[in-house]
Amino acid sequence: MQSFMMNERRALFKTLGAAGFAVGTWGSGALRTLAALGLCSGTSAAWAQTSARPVANRSPAFEAETPGDALRQLIGNAPMTEVGEQQIQLQVPELAENGAMVPVSVISLIPGTRQIMLLIEKNPHPLAASFYFPEGTEPGFQTRVKMAQSSRLRVVVQASQGQDLRNYTTVKETRVTLGGCGS
Repeated sequence: MQSFMMNERRALFKTLGAAGFAVGTWGSGALRTLAALGLCSGTSAAWAQTSARPVANRSPAFEAETPGDALRQLIGNAPMTEVGEQQIQLQVPELAENGAMVPVSVISLIPGTRQIMLLIEKNPHPLAASFYFPEGTEPGFQTRVKMAQSSRLRVVVQASQGQDLRNYTTVKETRVTLGGCGS
């Protein structure tokens, strides 16, 4: 009896495993291929054409090769006000042992914060992150970033002050013992 139960259980898991594989295959592009060949139609084809597309509104600032270029693409020539830890709390280790995973935590205490941008000055592409915050949201984030080498991390906060957008910044230095961007 126990042998029969084990065989039934194995058959169930094999069936579920095959179904999971089929769903994964369809979700990874097979449906789009069938739609392009005209082998499926209706809702399936419409879904295949609208799903799994890259983010279209990614800022070209992520491709900038210098911090200045990235900032110009993000905020133009608008002035930035240097502020301290009381307004932008940037937490990053002074010494990161592995540049492939450097923990970063940012909290903006500036009223009206709409966007927080993180730049790593000596990385091949300095803009590491950009977050938008709807009104009523606590503006802050935690992440891990790659750092090619020891560098300054700059946080730029864009906040609305009435009708105007103002830019605030703070900087911290982090030393990296083992680089994370291809080292």
